[in-house]
Amino acid sequence: MAVIYPVALRNTRLTAVVTAAGSAAKINLYNGTRPANGGEITGGNTLIAELVADTTFAAVDAGVLTANAITRDNEANANGTPTFARILTSADAWVADIDTPGFPACTIGEPVEISALTVTDANFDA
Repeated sequence: MAVIYPVALRNTRLTAVVTAAGSAAKINLYNGTRPANGGEITGGNTLIAELVADTTFAAVDAGVLTANAITRDNEANANGTPTFARILTSADAWVADIDTPGFPACTIGEPVEISALTVTDANFDA
């Protein structure tokens, strides 16, 4: 089944993510299997790094969320290659999980940066 949304609706959905994230949202990088449906982080996941987004998390245009500046984590918590990012409010409430294919390996104690983060709310076929 194909699902097709107009750009205005995709923008609305992504703007809801930005609103939910709020000011100074957190972006935590984990390795392991991403929990289903925003489930609890388990022992199979390792927190690799903790970063903080700008006062306004992101801008939305043409069905794409583009994060504003993200403050780097000066010291990674663990060695590993992040497999997903968890977006949290500044009070640690879950907002979204994002797969991170191709993210480079991180080394404990070394800085971790995200130079660009985009999320596309796309049409899809199922």
